[in-house]
Amino acid sequence: MSGEQRNNKNGSAQTKEGDGPLTCLIVGAGRRGKYYSKYALLYPDQMKVVGVADLGKETQCLYKYNIQVFGVADLDKKTQCLYKYNIQVVGVADLDKETQCLYNYTIQVVGVADLDKKTQCLYKYNIQVVGVADLDKETQCLYNYTIQVVGVADLDKETQCLYNYTIQVVGVADLDKETQCLYNYTIQVVGVADLDKETQCLYNYTIQVVGVADLVQTRREYLAQTLGTLETENLLTDWQQAAERSKFADFVIISTTDRLHKEPAVAFARLGYDILLEKPMGVTQEDCREIVEVCRACNVILTVCHVLRFSPWATLIKDIIDSGRLGEVVNIRLTDPVGFWHFAHAYVRGDWRNEESSTFALMSKSVHDVDLITYWMDDRKCVSLSSFGKLSHFNKDSKPAQATAKCQDCPTEEQCPYSAKKIYIDAFKAGHNGWPVDVLTDIVDLENITEALRTGPYGKCVYDSDNDVVSNQVVNFQFDDGAAANFSMVAFTKLVGQREIKIYGTLGELVYEDGWDEMLLFDFLSRTTEQISVSQNFPNEMAGHTGAGYHLMKTFLQKLKSESRDNAAELEETLTSHMLVFAADKARLENKVVNITPGGPFS
Repeated sequence: MSGEQRNNKNGSAQTKEGDGPLTCLIVGAGRRGKYYSKYALLYPDQMKVVGVADLGKETQCLYKYNIQVFGVADLDKKTQCLYKYNIQVVGVADLDKETQCLYNYTIQVVGVADLDKKTQCLYKYNIQVVGVADLDKETQCLYNYTIQVVGVADLDKETQCLYNYTIQVVGVADLDKETQCLYNYTIQVVGVADLDKETQCLYNYTIQVVGVADLVQTRREYLAQTLGTLETENLLTDWQQAAERSKFADFVIISTTDRLHKEPAVAFARLGYDILLEKPMGVTQEDCREIVEVCRACNVILTVCHVLRFSPWATLIKDIIDSGRLGEVVNIRLTDPVGFWHFAHAYVRGDWRNEESSTFALMSKSVHDVDLITYWMDDRKCVSLSSFGKLSHFNKDSKPAQATAKCQDCPTEEQCPYSAKKIYIDAFKAGHNGWPVDVLTDIVDLENITEALRTGPYGKCVYDSDNDVVSNQVVNFQFDDGAAANFSMVAFTKLVGQREIKIYGTLGELVYEDGWDEMLLFDFLSRTTEQISVSQNFPNEMAGHTGAGYHLMKTFLQKLKSESRDNAAELEETLTSHMLVFAADKARLENKVVNITPGGPFS
């Protein structure tokens, strides 16, 4: 039997509906791999990570004090704790192995009563630190560092569960090295949006990670410590090791760098794995077509992470278009304001700065924006397009005369908005230890950040890097029924990734900006504007792209659990989006209008 003839029957790892969590292998345990693995933390009944493939040499701990509340919601009357709400310490350098607590310091929720509507806090909800050697006896807090419930909007009276509520440590200035007390770390109740009322458990869309493959040892260890479901034999140094073994997971998440997508995708498809593949699918037309062809031949489900189409606002826009309230859509305008410092971080200093090592900017940054336009246009076909753009400002011609190669010793640093010290060191000192700071180093502290800036690309002058991707690009689309669309990607903006959308129809106009609570629909007949509420139904731990990643994972798992395995439409849509991006860059480079032949080449 050839590889292309195999399907999911060739492995014993496939989980049938209701049998337990779907098992997952993670190939590439970087920022995106970690992000998607959070779904296994939030919903362990349905997703289990069983393997990780990544490579590294030094053993280090990540995010020293990462404490999370997760599980199910109910009150244990005997203990006055939230029943089966586990508060556990993960990835801690000084972890007490017997108790899984920081030096036997345990944190518990006590005294559940009701919501105080005036204060918007849970009435008599107390967070108590117990068993601490240096506990302030009067306040029952660590050195007067209070822990309180904040940001509470409502309480589910039937289940007494916290609905997307964040419990955080406040007022903490530093870490007490003697007592190992926490500082600036957040304790969160996450994933209670979809509560199963019968079981009092989080609604049944979870997975279990059983394997991880990544080049960096600390990334493998982070997922192993965080998820707690991984066998040592499934912590792999690269994806080839996993591909040489018999299938041991239901699906694989591939979040390697852009140029390392095609080979593992093809290999795991031939082994019968369903695949969640980070965008872009591939960096050449040939790679994209091969991935689709192999997945189709092997009868495996492929979902490429075009996360934007899964965001609540994007699906709401699709519903409004399909309802006919806008009439016939004649024009779509979509803008991605990348953000001035974000572009400097990712596309001047970062992994996507150079086409040879990654790919061109429209593909790495904006393929899911193009996918959004085709999603909203539905069955209409793009027949031609044009595109313009160039790299502006971030080049040697713009470098100040006195500027040096590194920001840390540059005499003009204070006057530079793109200063690495401002983006990373100042941000860390202000309490930001997540993205983008955690991209520089797996151990996020001032010493490691400073060293990374001194020795790595993120400390380089933005006018002295090897970047060559465009900082500004527009694409104009013409569809077969006469409708048109325009997409703009702009580096020099205040907003960071908050898409701006205007959709014009024959009966109305729709306006929205990512982050708004409401979108505005102007009706031509009544000449009135309706404010349409946008759902924010997603766990805080997966709030990136306004919950799009959470809804992507949820939809993907539902698809794997369903009886139908028809993936043909999604494969075609994904391939179409990528081909349009290749065509757009051809139009930009050759300064011409490119005509699109459905299912074939473009010219």
